Amino acid sequence: MNGSSPPRTLFFSLPLSALVALAGCGATTVVPPASGESKPTAIQSESAKPKNDQPSFGAEYGGMNEGAVARAFLSTFDALNECFDDGCRSMPYLSGEVSFYLEVDSSGSVVHGHVEESDLGDRDVSGCMLNVLRKKIWPSPVGGKRGKIRTSMAFSPLPDVTPPTTWDSQQVAAALEQLSEPIARCKDGITDAFTVTAYVGTLRNPDADTGREPAEVGKMMALEVIPPTKEGVAAADCLANVLRSGTYPSPGQRPAKVTFTL
Repeated sequence: MNGSSPPRTLFFSLPLSALVALAGCGATTVVPPASGESKPTAIQSESAKPKNDQPSFGAEYGGMNEGAVARAFLSTFDALNECFDDGCRSMPYLSGEVSFYLEVDSSGSVVHGHVEESDLGDRDVSGCMLNVLRKKIWPSPVGGKRGKIRTSMAFSPLPDVTPPTTWDSQQVAAALEQLSEPIARCKDGITDAFTVTAYVGTLRNPDADTGREPAEVGKMMALEVIPPTKEGVAAADCLANVLRSGTYPSPGQRPAKVTFTL
């Protein structure tokens, strides 16, 4: 990406209703939101004040100081920027919204974190961001042993980048049917739905020379599997490996982006 190109941008809001823009290739800036602009919530945490204004340090979950959490989150911008920028080098059309869930202990260290929602479609990029947030020391919870933090970020590509073709779930239904058995093994009894967003690209079919197979097939260039709860994180990793092994219809010259549930 050259220096004359406009930056890719990450948008999210803070409790003070400021709109913060994180440049994918440059410096961080803060700009006021447009009137009536719809913005995803960046920081959500339980109130820092325990019920009845009385401390209850035996409680499992306490509150979080939202202002302190927001300031800590701001300090991660450069590292989050690098994660997104790395993904854009191979897929300049990368875009979407991703939400993270974190639990911190009394020292502010992250004891659990996972991607809670996302249509970004690149688990390497969101995983890189999650690692940034996991390594951060956050404010200590008030009135409990652990605190909960949720962050949500929306990404847009460069304005001159051609977006991928949009597929509906029927485009991959036949391929998923062929993978039904390993998918069921990965889910291992979890009945709630996993949400998958993937980019499918075209590759030459190694079996095409027989004349019985199409010359080109679709393979998942990148994907992201979102579990229904934090207990499904391991199953989501298993599902990602299974889906990568599948063969899908060829989208042609332009890659396709598709979201479906399992």
